[in-house]
Amino acid sequence: MRAFSVLFGSSLVFLVACSAQIDIAGLTGDSSPPAITAQNPVDDATVAPNINRASITVDEEVNVSESSVTLVCAGTSISLGNLSFDSLTRVLSAALQQDLPLGASCTLTWNITDASDNPRTVVVTFNVSNALDATSPTVSSSEPSNGATGVSTNLATLTFTFSEAMDGTRCAPSNISCSPTLTFASCSYNSDNNSCTCTLSSSLTSDTSYTCTLSSQTDAAGNSVSGGNPSVTFTTGSTADTTSPTVSSFEPANNATGVATNLSSIKANFSETMNSGLCSTSNASCSPSITLSSCTYSSNSCSCAISGSLSASTTYTCTFSGQKDTAGNDLSGSASTSFTTAAAADTTAPTVSKAVPANGDLNQSICQPIYICFSETINSDQCTTANATYTPAASPEGSGSFSYCCVEGEAGCTTPKDPSCSGTVFEWGLDWPTICGNAARSGGSQTWNVRGNLSAPQQYTITIQNVKDPSGNTMTNSSVSWTPQD
Repeated sequence: MRAFSVLFGSSLVFLVACSAQIDIAGLTGDSSPPAITAQNPVDDATVAPNINRASITVDEEVNVSESSVTLVCAGTSISLGNLSFDSLTRVLSAALQQDLPLGASCTLTWNITDASDNPRTVVVTFNVSNALDATSPTVSSSEPSNGATGVSTNLATLTFTFSEAMDGTRCAPSNISCSPTLTFASCSYNSDNNSCTCTLSSSLTSDTSYTCTLSSQTDAAGNSVSGGNPSVTFTTGSTADTTSPTVSSFEPANNATGVATNLSSIKANFSETMNSGLCSTSNASCSPSITLSSCTYSSNSCSCAISGSLSASTTYTCTFSGQKDTAGNDLSGSASTSFTTAAAADTTAPTVSKAVPANGDLNQSICQPIYICFSETINSDQCTTANATYTPAASPEGSGSFSYCCVEGEAGCTTPKDPSCSGTVFEWGLDWPTICGNAARSGGSQTWNVRGNLSAPQQYTITIQNVKDPSGNTMTNSSVSWTPQD
């Protein structure tokens, strides 16, 4: 029997152990090294020679005196300022005291020690461009969006997403303010999608308009945001959001087979607007392991780019963890997808397998829907108005550009699914109410739906361009011509 004592505050507690070993809950020390949640620059990035700071974000306190960072470009050491650590944002950073050499390859080495003296080394390699960055960043989106109404009173986070890599150390509660006043507990920068997300510490007032401004933001080269400090105005509804989001689909689909070994990304599509700051490589993992280089959030979807090739004839399971909606509700149901790769890489570009009306058709109504079926599966991010044009530009309402693009099964697509089409179908359309009396689009399949003032018997040509399959194979531009009749 062995006696020993532990001092709790001012009280000395005597304990007796009946063996030579004892395990007391709560007294075991931290033995895990810090995890990395963001970094700038990121691995394999190309940066401007005039970036002014290097930073890395971790999940716990850091012992700065036991940590260090070095930067070597083209074999030459680059002078860095002292390391600093922000306990609120958990960003460890150092200022660059000179421009980087043009066109150089650089290695940034972080030696990080947490408060329990657990070490971790992170090595980042990146390249330097041949021109200085003098371009001001812009705000590409915000959550909630500017002008949004009916925002839940239990909104958990506010996010600004920028057009380029930012100085993540400036993403901090001290740089965000709202009117009426809101209090933010913390802010975090996501280097995957260039976003700053700030977490609210209290509920919002119902039926109230708020304006929130993010100040003192610069890109990695020190350029201020174009147009001044970005702000967003939104109005709350009368209730809190207590509904958990779900995954509506995955790309590749769950249980998919024959997936190409040169798959370029994995993607989760959610049922509602999510906290985009949680769409990051630190919250996505696969087994067997897949290297994910970056993740981006857009239109309720989180897409993660794959670095390298997958193994042939292998079943992978990929999981998106820690996902929440903007009210802080956890994801309901599974956030994992399993798929099996094919025996060889996909190097075949997609083609147009069917067009209705067919190329060269006559006697079609000027309001006849048109859809194009591809020879294989095409990811939804290829459904853009930039990937299809028509000539000549129909007048008076036409411009040569389509008004929208939607994907089979989405609300707003008009043409019923063609069972003879085994690949993906997209719908490009023109919202022209004058000639064809367009009703609101709802239900249906992916089509190119051309409606409006197409003057008969003029021949019109649709050109499908720059469409890529999930393996990155680009389709040769394809055209379909037809002559509408009255």
